[in-house]
Amino acid sequence: MLHRGSGPVRGAVELKRWFEKTESVFGISEYTEGKKVKFAAATLQGPALTWWNAKVAAMDLETVNQMPWTEIKQLMTAEFCPIEEIQRMKHALWNLKVKDYNIVAYTQRFNELTLMFPRMVEPERVKVDAYI
Repeated sequence: MLHRGSGPVRGAVELKRWFEKTESVFGISEYTEGKKVKFAAATLQGPALTWWNAKVAAMDLETVNQMPWTEIKQLMTAEFCPIEEIQRMKHALWNLKVKDYNIVAYTQRFNELTLMFPRMVEPERVKVDAYI
């Protein structure tokens, strides 16, 4: 999860998808607030796990595990989706162009970017106009 080397859009999209998947498990498993962070931490890999281990080392495991899930999400977003990258991604969405007639790649990139910024393409008519 969250491979920084895969590019800012991919990392941000990957983080958002991980949040959604993790929160889906929270709902299905009826996790209480106190168990959400523990579960989420158990699923981390790669750079995200390294980041988590550094947080635990700095604050201690019990303290970090008691943090609200929303706060952990904010910390992870700040770490893996810095504001400069967010601004670049918004700019990329508005300036996205088809290259070499590769509609599949264009559509994939468009969908990744709109996943990150759904309000930029609401209502659906605006999304269609942006795609075209």
